Parts: sequence; C-alpha cells; structure tokens
Amino acid sequence: MGDTGADGLPRARDGRVLSVRGFGAGQPSDIPTEEIPCPCCGGKDFTPEAEGRDFEYATSWQTWRFCRCSACQCLFLNPRPKLDQFARIYPPWYYSLGGEGGGFVDAVWRFLQRRKARSYLRLTGKKSGRALDVGCGDGRFLASVARAAGKIWRCEGVEVGENGGRAARKAGITVHAGLVEDLPLERGSYDLVWMQQVIEHVPFPPKTLARVQELLAPGGTLILETPDLGGWDARLFRRRYWGGYHFPRHFVLWDRAGLRKIVEGAGLKVTRQRALLSPVFWAFSMRNRAIDKRASKVCAKWWSASNPLVMAEATWIDLWQSKLFGNSSNQQLVARKDGG
Repeated sequence: MGDTGADGLPRARDGRVLSVRGFGAGQPSDIPTEEIPCPCCGGKDFTPEAEGRDFEYATSWQTWRFCRCSACQCLFLNPRPKLDQFARIYPPWYYSLGGEGGGFVDAVWRFLQRRKARSYLRLTGKKSGRALDVGCGDGRFLASVARAAGKIWRCEGVEVGENGGRAARKAGITVHAGLVEDLPLERGSYDLVWMQQVIEHVPFPPKTLARVQELLAPGGTLILETPDLGGWDARLFRRRYWGGYHFPRHFVLWDRAGLRKIVEGAGLKVTRQRALLSPVFWAFSMRNRAIDKRASKVCAKWWSASNPLVMAEATWIDLWQSKLFGNSSNQQLVARKDGG
C-alpha cells in the first residue's frame, strides 16, 4: 500500500514513486530534453499556454510545457523529450502497446473498434486494395480491419518498436518496424492509410504527412484521428490538466482549422472532418486534477477510464457537445490524394 507524497505524487511506503496506473516506477529522474522551434512551420515566436506533469505513467516528475505558435497557432511541447528517449516515455505497459485492457469498458472498446474498422473500409469507396496502419501499437485495431476486409484487402502496419504489432503479427499481418518516413515502402501503392491517435506523437508532422502523401496511390484515402483543442474539456482544463496533453508523449496539437491546414499543406484534399467522441479525456482530466491536488488514492482511482460509471457520464457530455456544437474531445479528418 502507499500514500500521496508532499509533491502530490503517489508513493509506496518505502518512498518509491508509483505510477498513477499502479505500476511501480521507482524514483524517476528527469528526462533529457531539447528546445525546438515550431515543428509545423518552423516559427520561433511562441507563448507558453499550459504546464503539467506525466500524471498518467510517472516516467518523470518534471514539469512540461505546451506553447502556442504565433504563426500557425498549433500547440507544441517545448522543451520536449529528446528523440532517443522514446523507450523511456513509452514504457512496456503503455496502453497502445497492450499494457492495459480487460473488463466491461475494454469489451465495449473492442466492439466499437470493430465497427470503426468497417467504417474505414467504406470511406475508401473501394472494394479491395492495400491498407497501412501508421503507428499500429499492439496491432489490435489493424487486426480488426484485416478481419473486416477479408482477403480482398492487403493490410500492413508500421510501429517504431520491434515488439509493436503483436496482435497483428499473430494474425499473420506484416508489421514494418521503424518510422514511416524512413522505411523503404513502395510509393503510390496504398489505397488507404490511417493514423489513429498518432499524428500528435510524431516529432515533425509535416514530414510524416508528406511521406504518407507519397505512399498513397492516386485517389487514395488518409484517415486521421487526433485530439481537438476546440472541445469543452480542452477549454475547461486547458491550463494544466487536460487529458489530451498526455505529457510528455503528445508533441503537437491542433484545432480543426489547424489540422486541416497542415494536411492540405501536404498536398491532400480534405473531404470530411467531424467530431469524434473520446470520453477517456474527461476521465483523465479529472484524475490528473485529483492527483495534482493531492486527493486520496481512492478519489484518483475513481476517475479511471476503466470505471463504467465515469465513462458513461463522460460519453454523455461528449455526445451532447458534438450534437449541439459540433465539437468533442477528439476529431476525425478524411483526405484524398488527387487522381485515381
């Protein structure tokens, strides 16, 4: 058992720092960082907008800062972890690497992912082709798309770590290890590319999107999903606690106009942009606040994405804001490459 220390960080009785998710992490040292200009436009005029800690995984307990670029209006983490620190900021139990799951909420998630997989294929307007999941994590969603597609689609994935895409590889799906910008993939060969909660993690989004544009076949479809700075939760918790900040793993964030601009700058035509429900950000925002305010561990654990009551309430809020105002915690953008 343990308690919350004077610094607001959950600790075991022996003083070890405990991650919010309950994993023993030891006393974390500071992560090496680098100062950067805006990674989207290169702008050097920016103002601090939000500060916070790694409330979720406690990979360090240093303060991180999001800045707003005066030129393109994106938010970017500055300073950010050095790019050789990915293994540190993405521990083995990181959620997209298969470190979490189980229970009622996870069962609902799997059901929704199967529905989403079918919707991705419909958005292409094609009955067959080649598909690529950039940043496929543990490969569960990629495997869902492959099952929905059957043998008429050739599905592949990309993940930075050698251990990524386990579920996809188990299903016999090819997963390329590395950064999509560096891999020797065939240009103009993919009819569908998706990046599900990935673009905000990449160091230089324009470079990544330019590579995706090269990989798409004429008439090919790109689907992006990423946090939305225009949602109620982003505004309410914008100074410190918003779950969409995901310190220090989210490098760049946009509102709808900003995301559209950067995608169009890569030479793609945006055909659809809509609100996407993400109740988990509400849960994380409240839990981040509870931890930072030194609330009890019971209170912090209550605001969990695995709590069906919390997720139901957060879903209701997100649903109403999307219906009434067209915004939510997350956004989905669909774009096409000319030709085809």
